[in-house]
Amino acid sequence: MLLLLLSCLVTLNTLLAQGYPGLSVDNYSGVHGLLLNPASVAGSRTGTEINLASVAAFAANDYLKLNSTDIKEAIDNDLNDQVMLRTPGDDRSLNAHADVLGPSLLMSFGKHTGLGILTRARSLYTLRNMNGQLVEGTTIGFDELGDFTFDQRDHHSTLHTWGEVALVFGTEIVQLEAHVLKAGVSLKYLQGLGAVYTYGEALAGSYDAGNGRMSVDGDVTFGRAQELYYDDVSFDVRAGGVGFDLGLVYEWRPTSGTETQAYRPYRLRVAASIMDLGKITYDDTYADTYRLAGTIPVSRIEDAGDTESALYENFVATYAEESVDIGLPTALNLLVDYRLTGKLYVSALYTSPMSSDERLSNGVPTTLTLAPRVETRGFGLYLPYSFRTEQPNSLGVGMRLGPLLLGSGSLLSSVLSDGVQTVDVYAGIKLPFHRKVKKDKRAKAKGGDAGAEMGK
Repeated sequence: MLLLLLSCLVTLNTLLAQGYPGLSVDNYSGVHGLLLNPASVAGSRTGTEINLASVAAFAANDYLKLNSTDIKEAIDNDLNDQVMLRTPGDDRSLNAHADVLGPSLLMSFGKHTGLGILTRARSLYTLRNMNGQLVEGTTIGFDELGDFTFDQRDHHSTLHTWGEVALVFGTEIVQLEAHVLKAGVSLKYLQGLGAVYTYGEALAGSYDAGNGRMSVDGDVTFGRAQELYYDDVSFDVRAGGVGFDLGLVYEWRPTSGTETQAYRPYRLRVAASIMDLGKITYDDTYADTYRLAGTIPVSRIEDAGDTESALYENFVATYAEESVDIGLPTALNLLVDYRLTGKLYVSALYTSPMSSDERLSNGVPTTLTLAPRVETRGFGLYLPYSFRTEQPNSLGVGMRLGPLLLGSGSLLSSVLSDGVQTVDVYAGIKLPFHRKVKKDKRAKAKGGDAGAEMGK
């Protein structure tokens, strides 16, 4: 029961921020750096890289909290009230995503220009202004819940799954003695795989645990684009679109020894990118609008099996077919990365949603991530700490070891704190071929950072 409740409330029966915290700002991140800023392909320290497969998944909510101190007891003795801590409210939220990076390629042309080809499948779930107890009851069951009331306003949720193929180009547009400016762009072909969404102006009511009945008054619209079912995913070339990424990177490379400007390590890097501009149009979408009023036994909702069936079997709907546009999770990324000494760096990455506040769109949570790291050609270690506006803060750890990637943006906070509200993980395997640069012996003889070089 514990594992079922966790999986359903964190993902709300779906598969489901920055997908690779710490790794994406690594100078040897290769293909994964392009997911944060397309300008990273210009003058990359990775000459060529082939990504075989990578996956990142993230989920966070502000309703359900797992009391980690009692996890073992819960697994041994099933769920109890001490293990699952609830935060009631009518404005609960959830963000979740799954990101699969398929076969992808990064190639450097000379010292200043690069090209990337990315294949990717993504699924995002966004839920806003929902009553947590109502969501739990309608998706899992009402057995663990006592009496409660709810009054949702402008409530909405969107699950969207799509694939994309991206062509990335970047080059250095300014090359001065101590200053370099890079620019990059990604052009994406988007293939929609489907979407499920709900929204409504208002929904109020109450649940009486004593007699197992719920009274409701309000409206709900349930829509489905392209018959999205994970056990039977279909392709429709009519459900497509075009997307873009734009990025700039500035590097301050103070002179040190006799290294050439192209291979001199930066002291400061400042970057900005706008990711996921675009939308996908679905022509064949149906939406059922329900006027909910009255009192029903909650057993009818539980027996229906899912939200769509519960609405259809218990209320009268107005049916409509329409064409809908679902926007990508457009986001602004601002990065400041400082090299403390040698191989030790510290970065601050600010991510803010730019997608419209429309109901049929996904968005990323506003996040500030501070991440000290150690990086070399064959090894990287990251300690990202993330501050979020809607979900709890989290501390994680990540590692790059040769062709292997493994990390989590919330592992350490889950272990060290008394509760878990954020879960994420990433893993991957790829074949990197880094640039080889001869060491400047005269610069190294001077000691300190002067001997550092790009290919080290």
